[in-house]
Amino acid sequence: MKAGAIAASTALCLSGCATYGDTPNHTITVNGNYQFLADCYYEKTANPRGFQKVDLASLKTSRITAGSPDMTVFRIDFIGVDETRTEVRAFTSGQAFGEYNWNVGVQPAVRACVESAGLAQRS
Repeated sequence: MKAGAIAASTALCLSGCATYGDTPNHTITVNGNYQFLADCYYEKTANPRGFQKVDLASLKTSRITAGSPDMTVFRIDFIGVDETRTEVRAFTSGQAFGEYNWNVGVQPAVRACVESAGLAQRS
Protein backbone atom coordinates (compact mmCIF):
# COMPACT_ATOMS: atom_id res chain seq x y z
CA MET A 1 0.00 0.00 0.00
CA LYS A 2 2.80 2.41 0.89
CA ALA A 3 4.56 1.79 -2.46
CA GLY A 4 1.31 2.54 -4.30
CA ALA A 5 0.91 5.83 -2.45
CA ILE A 6 4.49 6.84 -3.25
CA ALA A 7 4.03 5.96 -6.92
CA ALA A 8 0.79 7.96 -7.06
CA SER A 9 2.43 10.98 -5.38
CA THR A 10 5.38 10.80 -7.76
CA ALA A 11 3.10 10.59 -10.81
CA LEU A 12 1.04 13.52 -9.56
CA CYS A 13 4.11 15.67 -8.98
CA LEU A 14 5.56 14.80 -12.38
CA SER A 15 2.32 15.68 -14.12
CA GLY A 16 1.98 18.99 -12.27
CA CYS A 17 5.63 19.94 -11.91
CA ALA A 18 6.64 19.92 -15.55
CA THR A 19 9.63 21.99 -16.59
CA TYR A 20 10.13 23.76 -19.89
CA GLY A 21 11.83 22.27 -22.94
CA ASP A 22 14.89 23.29 -24.97
CA THR A 23 12.88 25.23 -27.54
CA PRO A 24 11.28 28.55 -26.62
CA ASN A 25 7.48 28.58 -26.55
CA HIS A 26 7.41 32.23 -27.56
CA THR A 27 9.86 34.61 -29.22
CA ILE A 28 9.58 38.29 -30.05
CA THR A 29 12.12 40.85 -31.22
CA VAL A 30 11.80 44.35 -29.84
CA ASN A 31 13.79 47.56 -30.05
CA GLY A 32 15.96 48.30 -27.05
CA ASN A 33 19.07 47.21 -25.22
CA TYR A 34 18.77 43.70 -23.77
CA GLN A 35 20.21 44.70 -20.40
CA PHE A 36 17.86 47.65 -19.97
CA LEU A 37 14.82 45.58 -20.96
CA ALA A 38 15.78 42.66 -18.70
CA ASP A 39 16.42 44.99 -15.76
CA CYS A 40 13.11 46.76 -16.37
CA TYR A 41 11.15 43.50 -16.60
CA TYR A 42 12.87 42.09 -13.54
CA GLU A 43 12.31 45.16 -11.38
CA LYS A 44 8.70 45.72 -12.39
CA THR A 45 7.45 42.17 -12.77
CA ALA A 46 9.77 39.35 -11.75
CA ASN A 47 11.57 40.55 -8.63
CA PRO A 48 8.41 41.14 -6.57
CA ARG A 49 7.40 37.56 -7.38
CA GLY A 50 10.70 36.04 -6.21
CA PHE A 51 12.20 35.18 -9.59
CA GLN A 52 15.97 34.95 -10.08
CA LYS A 53 18.04 36.96 -12.58
CA VAL A 54 21.44 36.08 -14.01
CA ASP A 55 23.45 38.21 -16.42
CA LEU A 56 25.54 36.32 -18.97
CA ALA A 57 27.47 39.23 -20.48
CA SER A 58 29.71 37.13 -22.74
CA LEU A 59 26.54 35.74 -24.37
CA LYS A 60 24.81 39.15 -24.44
CA THR A 61 22.02 37.52 -22.47
CA SER A 62 20.10 38.23 -19.28
CA ARG A 63 18.11 35.27 -17.95
CA ILE A 64 15.18 35.39 -15.55
CA THR A 65 13.88 32.16 -14.04
CA ALA A 66 11.13 31.01 -11.70
CA GLY A 67 11.08 27.89 -9.61
CA SER A 68 13.47 26.22 -7.24
CA PRO A 69 17.11 25.30 -7.79
CA ASP A 70 15.94 21.74 -8.48
CA MET A 71 13.00 22.53 -10.76
CA THR A 72 12.78 25.63 -12.94
CA VAL A 73 9.33 26.04 -14.48
CA PHE A 74 9.81 29.31 -16.35
CA ARG A 75 12.69 31.02 -18.11
CA ILE A 76 12.84 34.19 -20.13
CA ASP A 77 16.02 35.17 -22.00
CA PHE A 78 16.73 38.70 -23.16
CA ILE A 79 19.32 38.33 -25.92
CA GLY A 80 21.13 41.24 -27.53
CA VAL A 81 20.71 40.89 -31.30
CA ASP A 82 22.68 44.11 -31.78
CA GLU A 83 23.03 47.39 -29.89
CA THR A 84 19.43 48.43 -30.53
CA ARG A 85 17.42 45.19 -30.77
CA THR A 86 16.64 42.41 -28.31
CA GLU A 87 15.20 38.98 -28.86
CA VAL A 88 12.99 37.84 -25.98
CA ARG A 89 12.59 34.08 -25.67
CA ALA A 90 10.19 32.53 -23.19
CA PHE A 91 10.51 28.91 -22.13
CA THR A 92 7.38 28.01 -20.20
CA SER A 93 5.90 24.98 -18.59
CA GLY A 94 2.33 24.60 -19.77
CA GLN A 95 1.42 23.44 -16.29
CA ALA A 96 2.77 26.51 -14.55
CA PHE A 97 2.70 29.45 -16.94
CA GLY A 98 1.62 28.62 -20.46
CA GLU A 99 -0.04 30.71 -23.15
CA TYR A 100 -2.16 32.84 -20.83
CA ASN A 101 0.82 34.14 -18.86
CA TRP A 102 2.68 35.00 -22.08
CA ASN A 103 -0.26 36.92 -23.54
CA VAL A 104 -1.37 38.84 -20.46
CA GLY A 105 1.78 38.86 -18.35
CA VAL A 106 5.15 38.59 -20.04
CA GLN A 107 4.59 40.16 -23.45
CA PRO A 108 2.69 43.25 -22.22
CA ALA A 109 5.31 43.81 -19.49
CA VAL A 110 8.16 43.60 -22.02
CA ARG A 111 6.35 45.99 -24.36
CA ALA A 112 5.77 48.41 -21.44
CA CYS A 113 9.53 48.36 -20.81
CA VAL A 114 10.15 49.13 -24.48
CA GLU A 115 7.73 52.04 -24.24
CA SER A 116 9.31 53.30 -21.02
CA ALA A 117 12.60 53.54 -22.89
CA GLY A 118 10.83 55.63 -25.54
CA LEU A 119 11.46 53.08 -28.28
CA ALA A 120 9.08 51.92 -30.98
CA GLN A 121 8.35 48.21 -30.69
CA ARG A 122 8.84 45.59 -33.33
CA SER A 123 7.22 42.15 -33.41
